[in-house]
Amino acid sequence: MWDIGVHTLYYLDLSRNFLTSIDHLPWKNLESLRLDSNLLQGSLPDLPPHMVSFSISNNSLTGEIPSSFCYLSSIEYLFLSNNSLSGQIPQCLGNSTLETLDLKMNNFQGTIPQTYAKGCNLTSLWLSGNHLEGPLPPSLINCVDLSVLDVGNNNLSGPIPEYLGNSTLEVLDMRMNKFNGGLPQTFAKSCLLVSLNLNGNRLKGPLPPSLVNCQYLEVLDVGNNQIDDTFPYWLDFLPELQVLILRSNRFWGPIGDTKTRVPFPKLRIIDCSHNQLTGVLPLWYLHSFKAMMHGNNNSVEQQISREISEVLGKLNSLESLNISHNNLKGGIPSSLRNLTELESLDLSSNKLAGCIPTQLASLNYLSVLNLSNNKLEGPIPGGPQFNTFGNDSYSGNSGLCGFPLSKSCSIDEAPEPTTPTGFIEGDDASSWFDWKLAKLGYASGVVIGLSIGYMAFVTVRMIERKQSRKLRRVIRRGRASRRSL
Repeated sequence: MWDIGVHTLYYLDLSRNFLTSIDHLPWKNLESLRLDSNLLQGSLPDLPPHMVSFSISNNSLTGEIPSSFCYLSSIEYLFLSNNSLSGQIPQCLGNSTLETLDLKMNNFQGTIPQTYAKGCNLTSLWLSGNHLEGPLPPSLINCVDLSVLDVGNNNLSGPIPEYLGNSTLEVLDMRMNKFNGGLPQTFAKSCLLVSLNLNGNRLKGPLPPSLVNCQYLEVLDVGNNQIDDTFPYWLDFLPELQVLILRSNRFWGPIGDTKTRVPFPKLRIIDCSHNQLTGVLPLWYLHSFKAMMHGNNNSVEQQISREISEVLGKLNSLESLNISHNNLKGGIPSSLRNLTELESLDLSSNKLAGCIPTQLASLNYLSVLNLSNNKLEGPIPGGPQFNTFGNDSYSGNSGLCGFPLSKSCSIDEAPEPTTPTGFIEGDDASSWFDWKLAKLGYASGVVIGLSIGYMAFVTVRMIERKQSRKLRRVIRRGRASRRSL
């Protein structure tokens, strides 16, 4: 099958097939071979020394990287991700001609190669999803063109090297490890970072103010650490920042004021939950978050009144509202009927009282409702959506009655007919957040608010999707000027 043209075959792409064997491939002159997403098992093959690019990701390969890989004198691109390879990463790969090394999602153990020689050619190093231990090698400083360093989801430890703040990195992903100490304190004015993910480590100290030098930064995730600092309002100066994750740290004090004319101009996702922030969300933030995405996010409300504000009813593109597990009092505002795009509403575990507004039955897209563990009373509204919710949506409210609860309502408690969706007549058209602003500024959807001590706007899945898209864009840019695989 390989007799025709094998002497001039330099590039071969057999990816996304059902191959189970590669025993009879025409290796003689091959320089670039792609075998991704097949059904290959067994160990890695020995490659000819003139191989430039080899990709065999998304298969079921096992075993170690052969020692023969140390003698690939021309190798530039090596993709072995998403297999079940094990053993240690050969130290010789640190001194190779590699530009891109992708070993993520395997079972490699031991340390990252420690000897990266001067003149290192690496531009992308992907090692996430393994069992690697130890510190980042100091010799990585020799890889002066490194743009992507992904070592997330390992058991790496030690401090984050200061040189990373003065590197050419565009993507730095160190999430879910055991790194300790502080963040690099000096990010150069020439900082190229687009995505910085340090989530799930043991980092302490404040955020370095020099992060404002990273003018291309779109994703900053330092969640689930031990960072002790006030709210970094100075980050609102970053023109491209879209995702800001500060959750589960030791941020404290009020959010404070800003001197930036248009703070956080492109911010879409912000999560400050599980900190010790106090006060209220300044109104100028509400005016500024015009790019914020909708979705399955968390939204929390003002501490100063400890009631659910009627203002929320004017965020008409809201799709998910979660202000559960706070100390909110008062009633459920009927203005929530104006959230015509709302799909999920969670007001559980508060101290809300009064009746469930019958107007909420007009929310035609509502598919998730949780009003449990409050002090609500009276009849449960009926309607196409409300008739689909079970007992769990209302548990812990001894005063409620009607379907689906076993407690029936008296005649006097019969629910009023629902009214069409719309603003309550007499709403203050001159309020700080009028209908025109809501319609224009929040057309893409908004989730906004404040809890006692923290804010939360995002789920892990949204963060992962956002960062995954960003990493793919960065890599495509990096490869555009290089040889095609």
